[in-house]
Amino acid sequence: MATLQKLRNKGSLLIAFVGIALFAFIAGDIVKLFQKGPEEATVGTINGEGITVSDFYAFRNQCEQAYILLNNTAVLNENNQEEITQMAWNTLTNYKSLQAQAAAAGLTVTPEELSYILSTNWGGIAQQYTNRLPQAFSTQSGAFNVEFINSINTEYKNYKDNGSMPEELANLHDAWKFIETSITSDIISRKLMNIYAFFSATPNQAVAQSNFELNNNTYNVEIAAYPYNNFADSLVTISDEEIENYYNTNKDNFFKIPFNLYDIFYINQEIKPTSKDINAVRADFERYATDLKAENADINDVALYSSTECPYDGFLWTIDAITIDSEKQTYVNKFKENHKFHVQQNNVGEVVAPFEDRNDNTINLVMNVRKTLIPDTIKLRAIAIQSESAEELNATADSLLNALNNKADFNKIAENYSADTVEFKTKNFVTTIGFIPTPEAQNQVYTAKINAYDVINFGENAKLIFQVMEKKGSVEAYDALIIERKIPVSADTYNQEYNKLSQLVTSCKSVEELQKNILSTPYRLEQQRSINSSSQNIANKPGTRDLLRWVLGGRNIGEISNIYEYISGNKKYFIVAAIKEVIPEGHVALDKVKENIKFQLINEKKGDLIAAQLKGKNIDELKANENIKFSTTDKVEYKKATSVQSINADELVISAAVANMQAGEVSAPIKGDNAVYVVKVLSKEAKNAEFNAQTEADYIQSLDFYGNPNVIGQLIQDAIGNSNNVENRVYEHM
Repeated sequence: MATLQKLRNKGSLLIAFVGIALFAFIAGDIVKLFQKGPEEATVGTINGEGITVSDFYAFRNQCEQAYILLNNTAVLNENNQEEITQMAWNTLTNYKSLQAQAAAAGLTVTPEELSYILSTNWGGIAQQYTNRLPQAFSTQSGAFNVEFINSINTEYKNYKDNGSMPEELANLHDAWKFIETSITSDIISRKLMNIYAFFSATPNQAVAQSNFELNNNTYNVEIAAYPYNNFADSLVTISDEEIENYYNTNKDNFFKIPFNLYDIFYINQEIKPTSKDINAVRADFERYATDLKAENADINDVALYSSTECPYDGFLWTIDAITIDSEKQTYVNKFKENHKFHVQQNNVGEVVAPFEDRNDNTINLVMNVRKTLIPDTIKLRAIAIQSESAEELNATADSLLNALNNKADFNKIAENYSADTVEFKTKNFVTTIGFIPTPEAQNQVYTAKINAYDVINFGENAKLIFQVMEKKGSVEAYDALIIERKIPVSADTYNQEYNKLSQLVTSCKSVEELQKNILSTPYRLEQQRSINSSSQNIANKPGTRDLLRWVLGGRNIGEISNIYEYISGNKKYFIVAAIKEVIPEGHVALDKVKENIKFQLINEKKGDLIAAQLKGKNIDELKANENIKFSTTDKVEYKKATSVQSINADELVISAAVANMQAGEVSAPIKGDNAVYVVKVLSKEAKNAEFNAQTEADYIQSLDFYGNPNVIGQLIQDAIGNSNNVENRVYEHM
């Protein structure tokens, strides 16, 4: 596996030796969101093409591997999984939609063209990714290492043809395929933009020069702002006819939705343990405390039979250290807030137990086994050696150690082995635990003399020869036994809470009844608007996908769901939803947006009336008006929104107006999104940048592309017709 070896040789020791590479850390039992059905169900349609469950799952897996690689994360929590699912669907939709546009415009992206872009970092496309990928993927210029990528693809094909596939290589290949798809989308998008720009007016030298000069200055300004909300609504009249005209003119751009929207009421109720439930657990913890205080207490044994959710490992950790939750496979603080005080304050051997934490529904015990000072930062270099023969391994280790102690060149020896130099903060110990596998090895590294060589054993088949090159600072570290358990809800408590909520739900035949009857109960009715097929859960609560599927399952106004259950952290909840309103796919009805349109039109008229009041007046004349707010702002630049501190708003129109003014000049009234402004330029300072005609022309054309749809763009859209309709039913298969 030459490719994997290249990655190992060029990466950190995490990838180099222990098998705790990015891919190997993925939990093997992460729930797969999709299963292939016998009739190959689809998760939706893109461009009229049905996307099968198995095809989407394969693409989603590519997205997951790319997410892991680009974010340098070893583990994924439920929120990450939901984010990845949505990212996969959005990326696939964008890719296929762009392909349809490219086909209509007669565009392609050839393999040779893609290779050129990857290897040259054309347009900065490659560097968006290489900055976040392992070093083996990139060249010094920020372009992709195409040779390395080709070797991944070649080895993948070889293993696939032979009927076997190393998981690490498969994950690496999948990650690259997703990145390649994203890059291809970017290339197509830029090609389309160039076509649009070509058919629009190409800026000449004078236009480019003017654009440059506008952007080559910074301004210090005084701003008088007359906010729309300081102007009485009663002074403005908006007719129903004006509202209807605005709606009809803009409904295709602003008031059209591609899917049904659901507004719901919901009840979210925690199932809390009773005093009886808690006391049953307290008795166990009192026994653990007694056992630990015994003269010959076996800490590991007590930790094991206590079934603690904070496994005891015997390592030293700083108080702010990060570790991995073995159950949820997420990064977490090693010491929770409710443990930190006791860990820091307790003497060695002192036991504090039992104490409850109602915030996370746990009962706890804390005991410091060790407490000592360790280096804050350690820099070391190491060589990893492996052998199936213990005798050969020992002989190699002794030979290398002897050579290094006799001043042999470390780098020369390292050429024949996996080797690396690592500098790490001890608070980030979890990222180094791969090459510090035991508390004894940790002690070796933390107490090692500077520049001395030592050996860490990895069982019978591997060793690590290391040299600590530098230690910086010191910080207190703790080897603490923490016994933590969820306080369980008994079956009696669960049934009582379920029956209470069930009585309320079954007594209501409509949303109106639910709103009325809930007033005499301890429950609270909450709202969530605009749930749709792109939603990931209910009310941002992981574990509520079953209820989401119910809501999106063609429900009618007034329907009330069954009681669903979900778990968040150490707490268990009941959740019930009722359909308040359904907004069907298509144009939003005028009565739903009437007030928003009216608000916008009122501000438009207010702007005209205020501007008329302010016309011809300078800043000093306006200071007598109590409705006007004043502030000064420096570093105002063309193309960048100006911060108006007096009304806490950002306005792009101010920057555009100021760019044409000189020091001492006062503007005419400027209508913005939040107010009408009069601006005085206090000073103007040149940036002294250098003019580049092509750069300015490209920028102006990009503005034209994004802001002004043109003839060729419309022709392409017409050619595509209705093929861009997208139906997202991923939620049905989650």
